[in-house]
Amino acid sequence: MAFDIKQRVRHQPDVQVEIAILAALHAGTALAFQADALSDLPVLPMASVETACYLRLQAQDRPGVLADVTRILADRDISIEALVQKEPAPGASDVPIILLTYEVQEQRMNAAIAAIQALKAQGVAHPRIVGLIETCEESGSGDLLPYVDALRARLGDVGLVICLDSGAGNYDQLWLTTSLRGMASGVLKVEILTEGIHSGDASGLVPSSFRIMRQVLDRLEDSATGRLLPGSFHCEVPAERLEQARATAAILGDEVYKRFPWAHHDCGGATVFALPTTTEPVEALLNRTWRPTLSVTGAEGFPALKDAGNVLRPYTAFKLSLRLPPLVDAPRAVQELKALLEDNAPYQAKVTFEAEGGATGWNAPAITPWFDQALRDASQAAYGAGYGTIGQGGTIPLMNMLSQGFPTAQMMVCGVLGPRSNAHGPNEFLHLDYARRLTASVAQVIARMP
Repeated sequence: MAFDIKQRVRHQPDVQVEIAILAALHAGTALAFQADALSDLPVLPMASVETACYLRLQAQDRPGVLADVTRILADRDISIEALVQKEPAPGASDVPIILLTYEVQEQRMNAAIAAIQALKAQGVAHPRIVGLIETCEESGSGDLLPYVDALRARLGDVGLVICLDSGAGNYDQLWLTTSLRGMASGVLKVEILTEGIHSGDASGLVPSSFRIMRQVLDRLEDSATGRLLPGSFHCEVPAERLEQARATAAILGDEVYKRFPWAHHDCGGATVFALPTTTEPVEALLNRTWRPTLSVTGAEGFPALKDAGNVLRPYTAFKLSLRLPPLVDAPRAVQELKALLEDNAPYQAKVTFEAEGGATGWNAPAITPWFDQALRDASQAAYGAGYGTIGQGGTIPLMNMLSQGFPTAQMMVCGVLGPRSNAHGPNEFLHLDYARRLTASVAQVIARMP
């Protein structure tokens, strides 16, 4: 059963947009209060809530009005699921239009109209904006480039691509993302037995699947330093990016690593915090943006601690996530990773690596003079400070594809994921003032495009 839980009305010169956020409320088996069904659940900030949206438009019956609306949605990666246009009432000049979107974060819907609306409200001219709505970004965007090729004539000469799915070094200035790491992931499984057996009977004779797992991972990573061993998983850091890292380190200092929620404990009356791999700001930036790293993000084959007994487990499985430097080819890295982990298994154990995909990273094109000046002016106007550049350790597969599709375009990759925003984790939050200033900055850069 769907309920209208929030309604907002926005106005354009030609369009009145009513946006109703719909929430699906699943009824229980009984209408009465069920005390045993209560549990503590985290409450998401409204900006992080994801839900489908219903938009009802009253638009003037003239060319271009609906196109303006769909462009605004496309700029924020808001995908349309269905569209219904009805005939106007006799003698009426307005046409009722209904749009249903796929699930979208509240913050994206709130921002959808803001940038272009700001331009229109101030009467500022802006370049032609074309929206290409694609709905498989979370599945790798495999169909994107064929559509770009098929629609190239209609898209025209694309000079600026804007992506607002990235992060910020602080909340004091505009930040431009200049690189993104790639990723390779999969499940590594080590099998030594067909079933669990008593550890007192078998340990010392049957090798532990966990110890074999450690041996296999030692081929990939130096466990003392965290450095990945295969040279093909590394690349040279471009001189421009190295210089930018030095400039960013001068701005952020030790906040590069202090922003994380380090574990701590008492030691002789003093509080001791866990340490990062390095406390040198430039090296810290390069470690998280231009160097490969291994993370184990899941495990299988282990009972819960309360259920663990004296049993030698038959297998150990780890979910591996490799972050790759921006210039390393991810599909090739996945193939090399599989061979490295599976070949010549210790004790002839059954070792398998099932890849779950790879995404090549991204390195931004050189910044042109007009784009550099537009960024400087926008950051100064919105924040009172010059803009900063920063690489990001995460992956946005779409950006590499867009760079291939529009090789001469400038890429304005920004975002609101600043210190302690903790994306995809507990206590995720959005810095509202920064988001408002970022919206104004995007509008100003669009207006400056030649």
